[in-house]
Amino acid sequence: IYSRLLIACLLLSSAAFAQSTTLRGIYVDGFSQILGNTVKEDSLLHYAQDSSFNYLALYDLHNVSFSNATSVNNLANFIRKARENYGVINIGAVGESYSAFRDKIAPYNNARTNANEKFNVFNLEFEFWTTSSVNPGGYYCTQYLQPNNCGCDSAGGFKYYIKQMHLIDSIASVQGAISETYVGWFNQGQAQQIVSNTDRVLLHAYRINPSSVYGYSQTRL
Repeated sequence: IYSRLLIACLLLSSAAFAQSTTLRGIYVDGFSQILGNTVKEDSLLHYAQDSSFNYLALYDLHNVSFSNATSVNNLANFIRKARENYGVINIGAVGESYSAFRDKIAPYNNARTNANEKFNVFNLEFEFWTTSSVNPGGYYCTQYLQPNNCGCDSAGGFKYYIKQMHLIDSIASVQGAISETYVGWFNQGQAQQIVSNTDRVLLHAYRINPSSVYGYSQTRL
C-alpha cells in the first residue's frame, strides 16, 4: 500500500534547518487509496513508527477531493493521528506545480484551526532532468511546458521548474511551512538557483548497495 519508499539522502539543507532534529522520512505513493481506510492508515503509521520515521511525504493528493467534506475530514484526522499518536511530526504535500499548493494545500491549511492537522512541508517534484518526460510528446512537455510557453527540452523543463519552486517557496513561507524539492541530476548553475529558492533539497541516491551511495552522490554534493 505504500509501494514507493524513497531511500534518499537529505543532503542539502539551508542553515536555518541545520540544527533541527534529524529527518528520517519516506515517500508514500498511492496515498488516496490509503486515506479513509483505517486499517491501511494504521498499517502505514505503525510501519512509520516502528521504523523511526518522523516524516511522511504524501503523493497522489491530486486524487483527493479537497472540495468534499468527508475527504477533507479524513485527511485532517490522518495528519492529526500521525502527529499525536505516532510521532510523525512532519507531513509533506508533494505536488508537480505551484497551482496544486495555491488551489488545494494552502486553502486546506487555512481552514484548519488545529495546527496538528496542517501540512508543514511543501514538496515540489518535477523531474526536469528526465529527457523522456520533458522532450516533445513527454508527460511534462504536454502537461506543463507547452501550456506555459516553455521549450520541450531540459532547459525548458528547468525554466518551468525553478519558477514553480520560487512560487512554492513564497507560499510556504506565508504558511509557516518548509519548502522542499526532490532532485536527481543538475549542473552547478541550476544548483545555485535551486538552493536560492527552497529551504531543503532531497537528493536522490537510488543504489542497491548502501556503501555506494556517497560515491554516487559526491559530484552532485
